[in-house]
Amino acid sequence: MKITGFTFCFALLLLTALPAADAGIPAADSGAEEKRSLEEIFPAEICRQLRENGRVQRSLFKQEGELDYAYLPDGPLSAEIADLWTDEKCSYMNETVYLYRKPAGRENRDIERILKSVSALEGITYFSNSRQEDRLLYKRSYRISDAENKTPLPDPVTEDLDGLSFLVLQEDLTFGENIYRFSYRKDGGCIALFFQNETPLKVMIFTAIRAQEMKSVLLVEDLGDDILFYGLVRADYLSVPGMQKRIDASLSSRMDAMYQWFIAMYEK
Repeated sequence: MKITGFTFCFALLLLTALPAADAGIPAADSGAEEKRSLEEIFPAEICRQLRENGRVQRSLFKQEGELDYAYLPDGPLSAEIADLWTDEKCSYMNETVYLYRKPAGRENRDIERILKSVSALEGITYFSNSRQEDRLLYKRSYRISDAENKTPLPDPVTEDLDGLSFLVLQEDLTFGENIYRFSYRKDGGCIALFFQNETPLKVMIFTAIRAQEMKSVLLVEDLGDDILFYGLVRADYLSVPGMQKRIDASLSSRMDAMYQWFIAMYEK
């Protein structure tokens, strides 16, 4: 077919009108969610505490009262989180909410990628209330294919987040080596990481928490100038003298460590 000058110019015009994403220019995010305000998520008193202190936390044991939610954010994933554990055996819960003010002028980071970077948990520390010092939390943390094959796999940072689920091997100084299931959900601007223990968590010779009886959530939402971070732990633990205090100190400190890890990754 003979190409005329008009045909060539028309084709060139069409090419220049195409999106430039393949040329390395970021395409506009047509599906970007409108950011919510803190006041749309929490009552006024909780908003006040978060803006003043940056954090609210509550630990509760079943013998102290009903294990109801005090700080569960109002949002599209709230029902899934509330249904995380309906079994009456649940004997402990911890809720922590953090409000993080983004550094002025800093480019936004990929929250999904951070939450999928499970190997980056390796080496993080937490403050031990009993020892009054920082201690190593995770000596090892990496994705595995199954409980028998513990060969490390790459972090699934390029995989779609919503519905993603995989096993993670983690070794810490309190419970030793264990396997957890990490599962992810996304709805609107809310991103959640659900994880539970697939193996019993032991303290010395005692089984402190049986398999699948510790369920946790990390919920993150970008509010524009701030990031909301909600952490939840629900568990049924072995009732022996001294275990209650140790469980609360360990699990609440871990949530603080997870938050500090997230912020460190976000500020990189």
